[in-house]
Amino acid sequence: MNQISRGFWIYVAPAIFYGLLIIAATGTPGDRIPSIEIPGLDKVVHFGMHFIFAMLIHRALLYHANGNLIKSRTLFLTVIFVSVFGIIVEWYQTFIPGRFPTIGDAIANILGAIVYMILYNIVLYRIWPERKIRILRN
Repeated sequence: MNQISRGFWIYVAPAIFYGLLIIAATGTPGDRIPSIEIPGLDKVVHFGMHFIFAMLIHRALLYHANGNLIKSRTLFLTVIFVSVFGIIVEWYQTFIPGRFPTIGDAIANILGAIVYMILYNIVLYRIWPERKIRILRN
């Protein structure tokens, strides 16, 4: 397996597959979703799914980034992409029987990406600063 193909399967494919998983999960009709009566659980699930998606998208963007300027923008691009994706997924639910979009779910999707960005910066700049230098050099 050549280097480009290997990089695709390690960095890009997981992000694509996870995005498709999110689309499949949100495209499930409402009558097939088990009802769990824990207040706010759906927001936690939306937040978590998009937090993980942001991590995978960011890894894929860092893998393809060339140069320090582009690498410094990957986190911002990740938050924009995952936020727009989360809003589109909420809109997509208007076409699914028994499902409906909510502003709270869209906000949870966006917050998942934003919290990933914040935690990534805390880890990169405060806890593990030598990793920042290695990322920018590679």
